[in-house]
Amino acid sequence: MKLIENAALVDRVICLIKRSATGDAATLASNLDMSKRSVQRLIQEMREEGYPIEYCKHSNSYILKESVSYEFRITVGNQDLFKIKGGYKPCLDFTGFENIQNLGQP
Repeated sequence: MKLIENAALVDRVICLIKRSATGDAATLASNLDMSKRSVQRLIQEMREEGYPIEYCKHSNSYILKESVSYEFRITVGNQDLFKIKGGYKPCLDFTGFENIQNLGQP
């Protein structure tokens, strides 16, 4: 589902940004298997949604100007089918999807 893929992509980008590990747009595009223009468009859309993202020439990485918390959730009835919560804790692994919880888990 495109919606879930987009939520997971945003989570991965935020995780990389929190580690100052994005590199420039071309490097981030390569790491995400996207075109440079698609990455630039994604960053711009995230900025328009309110994510305080800047590019830091010193660290050669995108950074957050302030802390961010976010939650993506798809619920049917009483069951969460998909849930990502982020911004509350540091990244714990290198996949970029450490905040994704398995289906049916609280």
